[in-house]
Amino acid sequence: MQFQVLGPVLAHVDGAPVELSRRRMERCLLGILLLDLGTRVTVGRLTDLLWGDRPPERSKAALQVLVSRLRAWLAAAGAEEYGVRLLTRGDGYVLEGDPARVDAHRFRQLCEQARGVSDPVDRLVLLRSALALWQGPPLGDSATDEVRRVVVPALEELYLVAQELSFEARLALGQHGEVTGELAILAAAHPDRDRLVELLMLGLYRAGRRQEALDAYAAARRENDLGQGLRELHAQILRSDPALTGPPSGAGIVVPALLPPAVPDFTGRQDQLEALDRLTEQPGAVVISTIGGVGGVGKTALALYWAHRARHAYPDGQLHINLHGYSASAPVSPAEALGRFLRALGVPPEQVPADLDEAAALYRSRIAGLQMLVVLDNAGYAGQVRPLLPSGPGSLALITSRDRLAGLTALDGARRLTLESLPVDEAVDLLARVIGADRVAADRPAAARLVDLCGRLPLAIRITAAQLAERPELSLARHVEDLEAGDRLAALALPEDDDASVRVAFGHSYTGLKPEAARLFRLLGLVPGPEFGVEAAAALAGVDRREATRLLHILTTAHLIEPRGADRHGFHDLMRLYAADQVATDPERDEALRRFYHWYVRSADAAAWLLSPDRLHLPIPDSFTTSEPVALADREQALAWCDMERDGFFAAVTDPPEGTDPEAVWLLADGVRFYFLLRVYMAQALEMAYAALAIARDSPDPRVQAAMHFSVGAQLQERENYADAQRYFDLALDWARRSGEPTAEAIYLIWSGWSLRNTGDLDEAARRYAAALPLFALSEADRDGYAVTQSMLAVIYRFLGRFPEALELITASLATLAELGPHLLGIHTTHLAWIHIDLGRHDEALAHLDAAMRSVKETHRLTAELPILIAMACVHHRLGQHERAGQCLDEVLGHCARMPASGLESEARVVLALLHRTHGRHDEALAEAVEAVRLGGKMPLEQFKARIVLARVLLDTGDRAGSAAQARQAVEGCRTIGYRLGLARSLAVLGEATGDAAHTAESAALHAELEVPHHIF
Repeated sequence: MQFQVLGPVLAHVDGAPVELSRRRMERCLLGILLLDLGTRVTVGRLTDLLWGDRPPERSKAALQVLVSRLRAWLAAAGAEEYGVRLLTRGDGYVLEGDPARVDAHRFRQLCEQARGVSDPVDRLVLLRSALALWQGPPLGDSATDEVRRVVVPALEELYLVAQELSFEARLALGQHGEVTGELAILAAAHPDRDRLVELLMLGLYRAGRRQEALDAYAAARRENDLGQGLRELHAQILRSDPALTGPPSGAGIVVPALLPPAVPDFTGRQDQLEALDRLTEQPGAVVISTIGGVGGVGKTALALYWAHRARHAYPDGQLHINLHGYSASAPVSPAEALGRFLRALGVPPEQVPADLDEAAALYRSRIAGLQMLVVLDNAGYAGQVRPLLPSGPGSLALITSRDRLAGLTALDGARRLTLESLPVDEAVDLLARVIGADRVAADRPAAARLVDLCGRLPLAIRITAAQLAERPELSLARHVEDLEAGDRLAALALPEDDDASVRVAFGHSYTGLKPEAARLFRLLGLVPGPEFGVEAAAALAGVDRREATRLLHILTTAHLIEPRGADRHGFHDLMRLYAADQVATDPERDEALRRFYHWYVRSADAAAWLLSPDRLHLPIPDSFTTSEPVALADREQALAWCDMERDGFFAAVTDPPEGTDPEAVWLLADGVRFYFLLRVYMAQALEMAYAALAIARDSPDPRVQAAMHFSVGAQLQERENYADAQRYFDLALDWARRSGEPTAEAIYLIWSGWSLRNTGDLDEAARRYAAALPLFALSEADRDGYAVTQSMLAVIYRFLGRFPEALELITASLATLAELGPHLLGIHTTHLAWIHIDLGRHDEALAHLDAAMRSVKETHRLTAELPILIAMACVHHRLGQHERAGQCLDEVLGHCARMPASGLESEARVVLALLHRTHGRHDEALAEAVEAVRLGGKMPLEQFKARIVLARVLLDTGDRAGSAAQARQAVEGCRTIGYRLGLARSLAVLGEATGDAAHTAESAALHAELEVPHHIF
């Protein structure tokens, strides 16, 4: 924790600013106590300094309030951890802490040290460190008038004395030519200080400006009575006293300024610039910062831009060298770099030691105590830069490298700063700076796409911008088309400049790798997805996990791949293209690709068994054994692994590398199908299903054809495209019957039955479920399929009004499923709960719904939770528990807003309409009912349920004609599809709306026949 009072009152913790109170008096109190750190300041003195001759009526109480607030701030800032605490002592207060934490005390200490040093170099270093602490008038705008009158003058006197001592040291080092201008300004500002006039006269005299020195004396004599020392110096100048002669100009400290120009159109990187700025605020130590990142990401540009911006903080000079660690030129050796630095520091060439250790020792001696900025660009390895690091307090070494230079972090305390690609806005801004803002504004979408094609890599953006600048007639959109259609890496190069090439920049990193690391880098170019794990790398390379981990670390250290979490890595977009280029001609390519896909298929299969033990799957050939699958212990691990690999699965199926075995692609698609259904990634799942079907078209195996057609149908059904889904299910059934696989045929019958339910063909759905039962009964292993089919048939019987049969089927189903585990139990227990709801058995229904939710939570099936919540809302509404009903519906509708689920959302809005109706909110009820009808448009059952409620709400508002129209549509629809409970309910509303007793009587008869209570939903 550090405090600043030599300027605005500020506090920093670990280099980061800590917000102070906005109240001026609290900041002033802190500043006063910091200046008197460790000393008791009485209440009277504090009152005088804070309020002067106008204290408040209850000044002691007012001071106590300020102290209390200051203590609260110190506690919140964690000051106690740093030994800073505010104590009450007698009739005053004392702020305890290490004086080194306060700039004013460090300033005094450095000045005292400087007075005790005779060597002008050492003295100047100390004084510069002291003067650099001043950032403005003490306490800044927090200072009261009394503080400015009583406290500040003493500090300003110390500051002036330090400046005088600094000028003395510089004159002793022969810097008279450089100091006279500064001295003239300072002497004019303080005409009463004889010492400043003396130093000005001496500097002018030594610079050969004798008459100006005498004029300065004459001007001072007109203003003040001159002291003895000034009169004696005047006499010495008049007689040209040899004793006044100093060292020749330029002797002593040489202030190197080796920074090359910064790029004029540097853009963005504000967070990184601020992070580097914070490094300059850390007193008393050498700071080493490494800037890493992939080639072309702008490491050098950032380093030089910041170095120019911060060079004022390093008054003793700035050193720079390109070490060519990753370059077509030979790397610069540490000895050669030291020689260049020593010559820049004024060491004659013949005195530069040839021995590395001797040169390093001389370098450290020359910069000891100086405040230097050393920029070491394009370093290859830690040993190349370590001899070049400064050793004096207040210096900073800024290193750029494609290597992570972990040794500097571990052994030298280096701070690591890794650059990523530019954000889109900053990347577009960079493009605009080079080609002109108007050109970018004319087609900003094309500009955004263009920088994406450049991987938002500054080098690539600058190259493409240079190409555009050369061709002002070329539109951004056309340039985008050219990049998309051609060899992107070849296009991102300027022919006349070898350094202006993304491929060349990447090549410098790649060619520096050892053979085994270079091999893995190439092979990783085969990975279809955006990232990969250690196991995938091991499979590609045919090595064990430990070796793969070691090689991935090497590639990460070289910034050829990027870490993406625990044991996960990925490529920069353009680096992926480069790796793919390198592997294209590798003779090992096809074998590595085979290893990878075999591993992927087996790993996905292992995960699928944990996620859905009852799933139908294609058998994996014995030949798929080249790599061990990923080790997964349980369902949780399987889900986590699939979540990480999701985009990889998608790419591996929809865009497999050339030469991929088609069988591996459709097996992978089959293996991950259930995961995508489970997580409701519908768009990706459907695209994968279509891609796998296209790849499998030529397969003669009817099992493959059946599985791929079924997969498309399942995804279409999830997207509520029931007509197309049914077409694919029928094709899958046809292929399954040819294959002689009764279990597959039965499963496809189940899915097609559900699709028929959703289109309102309840009788055909019942026939398909009934046909599936004997097929499952052929095998003891298919008990779960048999039980699921019983449950689905029970659902259809419920809609058909066959409640006793439905209860018998669902009871038998759940008894079997309970023996097999929770993965199916929750969904089908909900079916039983709905039967109880229809029969008016609400307590039993709630008990079953609670059990269903517990089971579903264990399986992480979000979509299975939603119907349970809707059923709960219905029961809570009927029981008058309206708040709980609303909570359930809020959760359902929140999920429906993020995924297509029209049927579920329609049912949820039906219950919500009933809630509004119960509270007399007829407008809201009407709006929800209308929306429920719209959402249920594709699904007759849901649509008719919604129309019944809409008819009831319209009747509440007095719109009998509208109510009758809706009820009549519901009656006709329910009669057509055989939805008997819906028919009973819609007839009841129609009878009320029309006054026709026949409708009411038919409704009552149906309710009695079905043995169900009267409800709207």
